[in-house]
Amino acid sequence: MQIRIRGELQVVEDESVKDEISKHPSRKFLTAWRESGPLQNFYDTFVVFKLQKGRATTWTIETNFEPKAFIQL
Repeated sequence: MQIRIRGELQVVEDESVKDEISKHPSRKFLTAWRESGPLQNFYDTFVVFKLQKGRATTWTIETNFEPKAFIQL
């Protein structure tokens, strides 16, 4: 089964959001990039997207041709 999502993506420019994401314990690998890593400018290179007007549906090969039921995200 797959979950298929559609909507509009907005680029998030807020550096505090990028810091929050990159400082999460599960993303320790980003610390070196943010502080002194290979990226010239971490905040310009690390892009975060926000989903707007999102809708989701499930998909399987068995239900491929059936009408889709969407939920708003």
